[in-house]
Amino acid sequence: MGSRMLSRDGAIVTRLASIESMAGMDMLCSDKTGTLTLNKMVIQDDCPTFTPNENKETVLFQAALAAKWKEPPRDALDTMVLKTGLKLPQGPKAPADGDAEGESAGPAEVVSQADLEEGQRNLDKLNTFTQIDFTPFDPRTKKTEGKLRGPDGNVFSIAKGAPHVILNMCANKEEIRLDVEKKVHELGTRGIRSLAVGRKDGEDGPWRLLGILTFLDPPRPDTKQTIADAKVLGVEVKMITGDHKVVAVETARQLGMGTLIQGPQGLPMLGEGGSVPPDLVDKYAALIVPSCGFAQVFPEHKYLIVECLRQVGYRCGMTGDGVNDAPALKRADVGIAVQGATDAARAASDIVLTHEGLSVCIEALKIAREIFARLKNFINYRISATLQLLVFFFIAVFALEPRVYYEKNGLVGRVLVSVLPELGGNPKLDFLKELQYFNIPRKNWRCPTGWDGVDDVRFKNFKRTLNVTVTTSTALFTTVYGSTANPETKYGPSNDVDSHTVTYFDVDSMKLRNPFWHGASNASASNASASIASASNASASFDIGCNILLPICKDSTTCPINGTDGCPPYQKCDAWPFFFQLPVLMLMLITLLNDGALISIGYDFVKPSPIPERWNFPLVFSVSCMLGAVACGSSLLLLWAALDSNNPNGVFAGMGIPPMEYGKIITMIYLKVSLSDFLTLFSARTQTDFFWEVRPGFILLGAAMCSLVISTFLASFWPEGDLDGLPVKGLALGDYSLMPLWIWIYCLIWWFVQDALKVITIRTLMAMPQFRPFKVDRAKYEEENRLMREKADKEEELMALANKGKKKDDHH
Repeated sequence: MGSRMLSRDGAIVTRLASIESMAGMDMLCSDKTGTLTLNKMVIQDDCPTFTPNENKETVLFQAALAAKWKEPPRDALDTMVLKTGLKLPQGPKAPADGDAEGESAGPAEVVSQADLEEGQRNLDKLNTFTQIDFTPFDPRTKKTEGKLRGPDGNVFSIAKGAPHVILNMCANKEEIRLDVEKKVHELGTRGIRSLAVGRKDGEDGPWRLLGILTFLDPPRPDTKQTIADAKVLGVEVKMITGDHKVVAVETARQLGMGTLIQGPQGLPMLGEGGSVPPDLVDKYAALIVPSCGFAQVFPEHKYLIVECLRQVGYRCGMTGDGVNDAPALKRADVGIAVQGATDAARAASDIVLTHEGLSVCIEALKIAREIFARLKNFINYRISATLQLLVFFFIAVFALEPRVYYEKNGLVGRVLVSVLPELGGNPKLDFLKELQYFNIPRKNWRCPTGWDGVDDVRFKNFKRTLNVTVTTSTALFTTVYGSTANPETKYGPSNDVDSHTVTYFDVDSMKLRNPFWHGASNASASNASASIASASNASASFDIGCNILLPICKDSTTCPINGTDGCPPYQKCDAWPFFFQLPVLMLMLITLLNDGALISIGYDFVKPSPIPERWNFPLVFSVSCMLGAVACGSSLLLLWAALDSNNPNGVFAGMGIPPMEYGKIITMIYLKVSLSDFLTLFSARTQTDFFWEVRPGFILLGAAMCSLVISTFLASFWPEGDLDGLPVKGLALGDYSLMPLWIWIYCLIWWFVQDALKVITIRTLMAMPQFRPFKVDRAKYEEENRLMREKADKEEELMALANKGKKKDDHH
């Protein structure tokens, strides 16, 4: 998806990993011609000549002889000479290496009739010459040379190229050197480039300098602003060009790049076999790092400049368009072939630009940082979500045992043994353990103040059995079970429980409201019987209190022990399990809905980082752990409160929330984990900002909202039943239906806490040196460069003084 986004902005990615590298790019080495400038050569009227009887027209015509005038021009200089200078009619663009046929040169230009006639005349004149041999432009020699035979039959050679190269070929170079260098320097200070033209008559004749063609390649209108934007984004732009140093200095000055341009002197060269110097950084970093650009360089200079910057620690990008740029493009962290590049340059690059100018690179850089931000958000969220689930279930399984809370708050078994020890050891009363559980929600948000005894409508509506043991009180037994049968017929001899009625509710309430619970644990049966023997006194004697047992119950008609037919219906109830777990189906739903929403993060709206992006794994892992810890901790806290919901002094009781059945606790945790996962995603995606400061993408927001609605609906209305042997029940089912709302409010509160802690954590860690992103110590290399230049200036002064003294001695 990121590659497709880049292609829409004119950057075709040939290596996907380069997107990550481009997001972290903090150094861009840019070619000048065609990237920083318009690559539209405009010939100037000024044409200094150094051979008698030569002028601008004659020098320009002879420069055309050092080109393939019968073919479309292959470079900007030939285009300038043939098309702009001589106005030759041009056909389709010449095919590049490997192309089957030429491509259209673009929209046809409007040419006047006079220019057409002049171009045809020049072409006819050129055709009177025969080209015997031709050497195309070589970036190492910086010249083009042609051998020709004129209409008179004489053979001669023409060369055009860099002024200092053509000058050194001439026989009279020492005589004209000062004039040539002075003129080139003067032109360069005005940003005017120079192209020298030389001629040699015969096979062994001397070379002579005909003249210097001057032309202007103005900077692109948007280049200066683009370079300023790059600096704001933390990217330094260095110019690397083969042009003369004074031209490079003037161009850099116009573009606001600085004027510290380094010539070829002192730059590293490849060793034997093309090896990189082992002391590249130690010896040359102080020269290369502080420089604003490099002029008159060769291809190996470009390669070693890029390599030195990489070894120093920069994430280096390189733009180029020619075969000579291919090695540097290949070596750079991000090789960028500009529009119109050769096949060799495109093959060596990681990104190919389809639009002209440097502004495409900066736009691609912003998009790459957006892509990197989405990757970082994904990693942050995935780590935090995984830690939340793993740590939550690890702690919940070993530290929060449902059976412990069930027995603690329900007083299962312990009261029976401690208060009435004579009942605890009777095997005939084992069935009492199945009859002693009772499941009625608290009413009016608080503990009820009383109940209507065994005739309470809640008993009948829920078809619950009262927590009553066998009693000889026929009236009470009849009211409870709807039967007048003798209890001994159903449950065996009752000698050990004659006149005893035991009800399991809140012990403290029972002690306050029932004389049966006062005194020693071996209270006499007669005292107990006198207190609660009749059903009519049940209403006055008992209060449910707060500790209502919440077992896992199933409707059944099976008798608690093997008895005769006519056994009364009752609810067979099981205690809570020994460890907490979620059904597999719920875990799958969490994963499915979560990943479905997470996929849409590729379309999320993000703000590109203002600084180069690099993987800071200590920071990423620390922030992810914090996000996961908050989500996990809030889930554990909610699970503990839910398991302890039957405690009259617990959190739920204090908030007026009724005790929860175990099936609802399971669906509650399913909803909590789901909500926390989705909300953590919105917190993880904003990094240093609060979640409300960066709006989410519409696709991500829609996907997350759908998942949240589905999870909430399932948790609220899940049918009561079993999954993997565990009870499940929708939170909105039953008497109390507000639980989904409280879970949402609870998750939102913790979401704000989580997001605030995230921002505090990132800002705190970023202030620590060990968590800061790597940055090249440029100040160190600038200081070394300053000392180096001061030393060179002193040596130059001493040499000048020595030469001056030598001249005086020679004069004497």
